[in-house]
Parts: sequence; structure tokens; C-alpha cells
Amino acid sequence: SAQCIPAATQPSRASRDPPLPHQPSEKMKTVLLGGKAEVTQCCLGTMTWGVQNTEEEAHQQLDAFVAAGGTFVDTAELYPVPPAAGVIGRTEEYIGTWLNADVSRRQKIFLASKVVG
Repeated sequence: SAQCIPAATQPSRASRDPPLPHQPSEKMKTVLLGGKAEVTQCCLGTMTWGVQNTEEEAHQQLDAFVAAGGTFVDTAELYPVPPAAGVIGRTEEYIGTWLNADVSRRQKIFLASKVVG
């Protein structure tokens, strides 16, 4: 969401091109999660990756989020939504290929997942 990106770095509404990764002019606000982990208040949700978004788009979104100072990424083992045979788990696969492309990325994000049970 544009609300998570400092105003000075938000892409222009007039622009029809997708936003490019950029350096934030100010740091995203952080909170203490569970009293132990410092994460950004803005959390990148991933529930559409694999149905509404391609792997390339997922990687671009992750790159832009981290470049903007984001650290908190949310996923679930049943994503993407709506769950369907053949796509369950695809969102986590996309995150995995992004992490494997540059192992230093793992130290830059707090990855939260959920399991249906």
C-alpha cells in the first residue's frame, strides 16, 4: 500500500508505468512483534501470488518492498487464495525462489507464515 511508503518516495499518480524500486527518504516505522522481533508496521501480503500475480511480479514486489525499507512479509501454506488444486503452496515457492537468488535477502526480512489445521 502506498500508505506504507514515505510520501516523498511514492510514485506519481499520473505515472502509468509500474513503480520501480527506490531508496526511501525516511525509514518505515517499526514495531516490536511479540516483544522480540522488530518489524515494519507495513507488512507485505502475498495471498495473490500464483493466481493473480506471476512469479516475476512477486519478485518485483519483494524487491520494491525491501528497497522501500520493508521487512515484514506474510504468507500461508495454502496461498494463493482462493486455494485450488495445482496452485496451493505456489506463493511460498515464489518467496523461496526470490530468497534462493540472493541468500543475503533472508537476513533482510521477517517471514511470517500460517498453517491450516
